[in-house]
Amino acid sequence: MIRPFIPDDLFNIEYSYPEDQKGLAEKWKDGYSRIITLEIDGDIVTIMGITGIRPGVYEAFITKTAHIFKHAKEFHDTMVKVVESALKLEGLHRLQMYVDSTIPRDIRWAERLGFEREGLLKKFDIDKDYYVYGRISC
Repeated sequence: MIRPFIPDDLFNIEYSYPEDQKGLAEKWKDGYSRIITLEIDGDIVTIMGITGIRPGVYEAFITKTAHIFKHAKEFHDTMVKVVESALKLEGLHRLQMYVDSTIPRDIRWAERLGFEREGLLKKFDIDKDYYVYGRISC
């Protein structure tokens, strides 16, 4: 079930950076982000959405949970809807996302969503490099 995100959702998942949970919950309440929660059988599969970073430029993001692989098809189909609806937003000309450079599956997935690799962000996550991917709106 796709439903609107509520800040408590962040505290009901195992999050990579627990120290960021409260800050994200506050930030994501601001209305500038469009966020949904995918919940199946009472389990939060992912929290995903887009957040504006400057006029016309948004970032797509996901939070992975242990349930994401069990519900891979639903997860992918939902992200396709998020990306396609984002690209229709008035004034949006760029959608971008960051992908861990050490996870080939995630790299292939970003490219399947129509994103193009634009560069490497060294040490983006303490000990990992990330690729930045972009998709330009027509």
